[in-house]
Amino acid sequence: MIAYSTRNRPKVLEYSLSKTREVYDGFIIVVDDNSETREANEAICKKYDCAYLYNEKRIGIPRTKERGFRSLLSFDYQYWLDDDCFLKPGWMEKVQEAQEYYPHLLHLREWAHIKEIPFLLNGEPVNIGRVRQFTGATAPFMAFTKDLYPKMKGFQAGFGIYGEWHAALSLKLASGYFALKDSPKYIHSFDIDGIPEDFDYHFQSSLPMEERKHAQVR
Repeated sequence: MIAYSTRNRPKVLEYSLSKTREVYDGFIIVVDDNSETREANEAICKKYDCAYLYNEKRIGIPRTKERGFRSLLSFDYQYWLDDDCFLKPGWMEKVQEAQEYYPHLLHLREWAHIKEIPFLLNGEPVNIGRVRQFTGATAPFMAFTKDLYPKMKGFQAGFGIYGEWHAALSLKLASGYFALKDSPKYIHSFDIDGIPEDFDYHFQSSLPMEERKHAQVR
């Protein structure tokens, strides 16, 4: 029920898979967006008992995620992870408990321009269990339940190799950005939570900032 996306970061991928495998022994598929490190990535997936799907042509983040989505249609839950994201003990219990309130969840915390906001019902703040609402979106981790799958088809249309596709998808499915309360206790993202102390390799974004500036967005 887990789909990882990756491109040209075998050391990052291996680290994240090793950590996730410590707390999850179910089905994982890795979708590789035309990495030049294909052989290394295949070997890593074999080592950690993961299915492997390779894009023969680079198609970008949204379409790569969508390939993973199609591979998991038989599961009641789907969890999408970037290759620099891994899961911690207790994650599934807490995420699925939160999904009883909101079936689509992200990994979010207050940082930069993203702030927590009160959840309002008829203009009044209400408690919605283990779910928090934010003003923006990040997407190293995304959770979905099966009832959302029909709404997700075609979400990648109009996006190039990079873009605010995760924000568009969250607004489509949930009309906002929702996350598990205390999300960093159960999910870790290199970009959001920092590079783990025991990761001793060079880390950089899989899509450098200069390339992002010139990428087709919509």
